[in-house]
Amino acid sequence: MRRAVDSYSEYSGPIGCSVTRAVVRQFGNESQFLEEVRGRLRRPDTCSMIHSEAAAYGEMVYGAGSLSCNDRSDDGEVCRRVIVATLGRGLGAKVLVGGQISLKDDVTHLTWQFEMALAKLLRQHNLQSKAVVTPPAPDDDHDWNDVLDDEWPLGVAWSDYGNLVGKFLRKVGHAVRADMVVVTPTGCAATIPPDVLLSLLQRGIERSGDGDGDEVQSPTWKLLAAEKPQGCLVKGAARGAYVRLSARKACAKVHAALAAKFGRSDAPIDADAAVTSSVDEDAAKTAARTIDVDAAVAALDADGDGGVSAGDLVASSVDVLGVSLTDYSSQAVIRSICGEREQFNAELLASWYEAELISQSVVPVMCFADLRESLERARKASVSGNGAQFIVLEVTSDSCRACRKFERKFERIASRESMRGRATFLRLQTGVGKGKAAAAVCDWLKVEATPTAIFFKGKEEVGRFVGSDVMRFDRELQSVLDGTADAAAIEQQQNADNEHTQNHEEQGAQEEEEVVVAK
Repeated sequence: MRRAVDSYSEYSGPIGCSVTRAVVRQFGNESQFLEEVRGRLRRPDTCSMIHSEAAAYGEMVYGAGSLSCNDRSDDGEVCRRVIVATLGRGLGAKVLVGGQISLKDDVTHLTWQFEMALAKLLRQHNLQSKAVVTPPAPDDDHDWNDVLDDEWPLGVAWSDYGNLVGKFLRKVGHAVRADMVVVTPTGCAATIPPDVLLSLLQRGIERSGDGDGDEVQSPTWKLLAAEKPQGCLVKGAARGAYVRLSARKACAKVHAALAAKFGRSDAPIDADAAVTSSVDEDAAKTAARTIDVDAAVAALDADGDGGVSAGDLVASSVDVLGVSLTDYSSQAVIRSICGEREQFNAELLASWYEAELISQSVVPVMCFADLRESLERARKASVSGNGAQFIVLEVTSDSCRACRKFERKFERIASRESMRGRATFLRLQTGVGKGKAAAAVCDWLKVEATPTAIFFKGKEEVGRFVGSDVMRFDRELQSVLDGTADAAAIEQQQNADNEHTQNHEEQGAQEEEEVVVAK
């Protein structure tokens, strides 16, 4: 991937990466895989996705999935809900409704067993191998049409394969009440001619029945096989990257416009939200900046029905927020705020605004390049006097219970200080599945325990804090930002915190050992 990206050095647009679910598993989950890819490519505008999502984006724009944008297809049939299924070692599926990937129609619970069922079928036909995901192709004495012959030994294996895939497709199609199912083969499955694959799957679907004892009958939805599956995945990954980044930018613009137009700093701070007592009451109120959500909803509600829809945003965003939104970007903002609902109210807007504010306050660091770039900006700010001169880097780990407890409060402190313009807050995720780039940064910084917070002024380290005591961390942070930090006191505190963290980890390990023994 790095070589492919470097060959297009003049390209500055988004980059889409489509992989199998098996690849993602090697990194833990999709977000961890994306972090590794961004760290290696050094490109923040990179989006990764599994093949089923890339295929959905591809079919949405370039294939049969585009029919779900309209009420009827070319032959006059109703086509509102389209399933795009990827077929390889596993079976993935995404549901398109109105030309958009549906968030609430998750069918993973219907497809997760396919991989195990396929492995069992291949073992029954003595075809088990890591590289084998389908029965073998016909030899020179036969052609692909012969695989439809149940009397040919290899045709029996192919028939069982078609029956298995058809059984799972029938489950998914019935569950979401689909109007059309588009199958996109990947890997070895992509070598099957589309017409042969379609015949196998149609026969398998008809033979499978519905599993409830009813008589076998043909489904009401239409089945299609992608003509050029590899091209669909490539185009879909590119389209998916563009869609995701465009949606992210649209949400950021709306969030900033809401803060500028309806922001207020006189709202009282909630007692549970107060992460420290080291800040006086007036400063706490300033830090708890919110927006007047009632006024915002009233101003954006163009049709006066009490909620803000995508159409309301398009009609009123320029006059109210000073932001121009297209139909698609307005839909992306609506989905970000209220999911599958068609419009949002003041309560949903308030929750979304706060979540976005907190998420924007901590910037992820995945490699040396990210850290160096942030430190260089802080150095220039310390010289010019413009911008945040301090950097606070949090080193954390998914497997650390103390880290998970500390992260949320750290984000609230970061949100407070970021609005004051005093510091920039970064987060480095380490541990299993986070890649060598993050581990190298951790080694270079000589981090021995997590969570650890490292304070920089410009490019120079001026202190560090180890442990999950948020009150003590905030006091140390204020000392650093105010220039009153005592190096000897910080070192003494670090020794105590290191001992506390070590005892906490030993206690956790002992508890886990007791659980294992009990099992």
